[in-house]
Amino acid sequence: MPSFTLHPAISADLSSINDVDLAANPDHPLTSPVPWPPGFDFRPLFLDRHQHMFQDPKHRYVVAEDATGTIVGFIAWTIPTAKGGIGEVEDEYPEWEPNTPEGTNLEFIGAYVVARAEQKRKYYTEEMYGKLEPWVGS
Repeated sequence: MPSFTLHPAISADLSSINDVDLAANPDHPLTSPVPWPPGFDFRPLFLDRHQHMFQDPKHRYVVAEDATGTIVGFIAWTIPTAKGGIGEVEDEYPEWEPNTPEGTNLEFIGAYVVARAEQKRKYYTEEMYGKLEPWVGS
């Protein structure tokens, strides 16, 4: 049975985190060719997103390493901040302004982001996730 070690990510892990993220989500709408100009390599853009989120003190990453020290998985989350009611949670990601190339289908990306936010609001319930309380810890 393989063994894994879990530890908080460090900035040097972000490139591997990006590789794992993209390999695990090959059918994600934002990794399809739809939003990008022909020939554009979106991988650095996603790495920039991980680097940006890593800087936010509310955003956490933990990586899983195999016996050789290779990162084979990760989990990322943002500590939610309750705003007052069921489904009313502050945006989970810090604001990020990606440097997209000319020809990027920003309308598609915007529609995806809006639809994702609507689904989160629709399906979040206190019964499913409990009452959101500010998390205190390290």
